[in-house]
Amino acid sequence: MESDSIIVWVNLLIVVLLLAKFAAKPFMDFLKRHKKVRSPELSRLETEKEKISGELDKTMRTINEKKSLLSDTEENITRQGEIIKAGIIKEAGIESKLILEKAKQEAEKEIKRATEKLRTEVIDEVFDKLPGAKQE
Repeated sequence: MESDSIIVWVNLLIVVLLLAKFAAKPFMDFLKRHKKVRSPELSRLETEKEKISGELDKTMRTINEKKSLLSDTEENITRQGEIIKAGIIKEAGIESKLILEKAKQEAEKEIKRATEKLRTEVIDEVFDKLPGAKQE
């Protein structure tokens, strides 16, 4: 059994050596021809890869610039919104003061009218109660 296995290994070694002796040169020639045929295509693909890589880098830079610009624009809009908000609040404060002042003036006028009406009624009442005043 051991002799059979030795014979198998020796035969395998002989086959490998024969393949190496007779098939190596044609196989190497085939690989060289295949390389020559594929070389221009490989070169073209490499050039295309570099071109696409450059475009990708350019696109990424553009995206980053746009993100930065968007961030700056957001900050400016927020700042302007805060300024507008402060202006609206200030304007509302001024307007509320004007409304309060107008209401105060209206109330004072109403008090004055009521006072005058009361005074007139009191005077009329006093004159009506005086002796010698004409009573109706």
